[in-house]
Parts: sequence; C-alpha cells; structure tokens
Amino acid sequence: MRIFYYLGRDSDNKSGVAFKMWKIQRKGRSVTTWWGAVRIEKREVLPVGKLQSHSRAFPSVNNAIEYLEKKIREKQLKGYEKSTRWRDQI
Repeated sequence: MRIFYYLGRDSDNKSGVAFKMWKIQRKGRSVTTWWGAVRIEKREVLPVGKLQSHSRAFPSVNNAIEYLEKKIREKQLKGYEKSTRWRDQI
C-alpha cells in the first residue's frame, strides 16, 4: 500500500487549510483507493471519520499496474507527497 498526504490551502474550509490522505493498493488485477481528511494527534496521522474508498477490477495485471502508476503521477502533480512535511524533520 502506498500512502500520500496533502497539506495546502483550501478556501472551502473555515481554517483555510486542508490536510488530506490518499492511499492506493493493488492486489492482482484489482486496484483500491482510499481518501479523506486527516488530523495529527500525538504525532500520529489519524483519519477524520471514515475514509471513502473505491475498488476497480482490470482485465489484466499490466492494466492494473498502468492505472496505479497513472493515478500516483496525477496525485503528485496535484501536490500530494509520500510523507508529511513534519515527518521529514524528525
């Protein structure tokens, strides 16, 4: 499972800041993603409520791998990072 975090401005939020988590996992021909808001409590990243999820099945393993890599690239272009900024400083 690969986990990515996003911390950035969000004018929709009252605080003006968004902290989000996005996970993706491939098992054989199936790819599952989870996403949602998170918070930091006692130096742990915890989801706010239940994360939303979506699973998708593909005709072949290669198609699933291509989809996984494409989605990871898309999220990284939007500003998602593999680790939180505060974890880089520890």
